[in-house]
Amino acid sequence: MKKSLIIILLILSFNNVSAQVSGYMGNKFSVIYSSGISLPHVAGAIGNSNDLYYILNHAVELDYVITNRTSIGLSYKYASSLLENSRSFVNESFFVPNHKFSSHSFGLHYKITKKNLAPLGFYYKPSVYFQYLLMNDIILIDYKNSSNYKAVIKDYKQFDFAVNMAIGKNWLLFDRVFIGIELKSGIPIASIVRSVFFDSETSIDSEIGVNTAGSIYTSKINVPTELLQLKLNVGFLAF
Repeated sequence: MKKSLIIILLILSFNNVSAQVSGYMGNKFSVIYSSGISLPHVAGAIGNSNDLYYILNHAVELDYVITNRTSIGLSYKYASSLLENSRSFVNESFFVPNHKFSSHSFGLHYKITKKNLAPLGFYYKPSVYFQYLLMNDIILIDYKNSSNYKAVIKDYKQFDFAVNMAIGKNWLLFDRVFIGIELKSGIPIASIVRSVFFDSETSIDSEIGVNTAGSIYTSKINVPTELLQLKLNVGFLAF
């Protein structure tokens, strides 16, 4: 009788400990790939066409569950788009048809799920990002009239720091595979400062002017790129 009681207590204790193990079925580490699209913006900052451009992005995220409802992780995101240069100078020797915007973002996040099923279910995800921004073959124009202007083709790069908040939901497909959807909003701090407070009519008659004009334009592309993003996720519960 005493041995039976001990066995029953051990079984109950084991079940209770198992129920408290964080992560779905004890799996704490997951790898997530996501593909998304950013808020469209008008690329007209420096004489471009007024067409709407959409910035596509791809990301890989590593996530580790630390409690039944929370996890932490690292991520890398690549975003890019081709934008049209002003066709007013199509006959000039310096003309190139497009310039390319791209960004590399390295992030750290903290995820909070609504139920005790991390990383599955509805979640909130605050994060911070360090960004490396590139702009290739942009034509910067200091235009006064048809016979008095200066144009410079510039490859430009700059850095930024962004604060983000996302909400989303993941659904389990199989024992280890899940899919999800996420809505994310980010604030790239330096890009917002440059876009709002710097003079967009900066002259490019000096190296400082060229760098300032390129910085302002790159920032004006980066702000809507980060402001609102819709993403689809595919994840794998590794262990």
